[in-house]
Amino acid sequence: LIRAELIEEQLVEQMDELAKRTALLNGSADAESYILENLSNTITNNTSFTYTDGTGQHTTTMKAYLTDVLNITVSSDTFPTTDTTAWSTDQKNQIISAIQTKQDELNTISQETSINIQSLINKRDQAYLLGTNAIALFYSGHISVARNM
Repeated sequence: LIRAELIEEQLVEQMDELAKRTALLNGSADAESYILENLSNTITNNTSFTYTDGTGQHTTTMKAYLTDVLNITVSSDTFPTTDTTAWSTDQKNQIISAIQTKQDELNTISQETSINIQSLINKRDQAYLLGTNAIALFYSGHISVARNM
């Protein structure tokens, strides 16, 4: 049963990681939608963006969200050099492409984590079954000894 408890701890950790990754995916989808909805409007590095993660709701700048929270990788000329310069349509498209690449990466990792979680659930269930069978065997052995007395 100790093994089952250890596996349960691993399960909790994996599920927490999956929840964080899901929050990142949701935020990245929101950022992508925001940019797409505002293709003809002005977006700057300082444009305010609100996102939600496992600790609550946060507001930051669009550039900070993309580079610091999502950790997207873009070329140095993707973002304007000044924080108040409007993003060009080409820059918006490059950023959308980088967001989609990050989403693909997060989805792949999430799928791997889900497979790992399923494996841990199976191992935990096996450990509980083994423990239950051992207890049942121990109990039936005591009953047999008592009957033979």
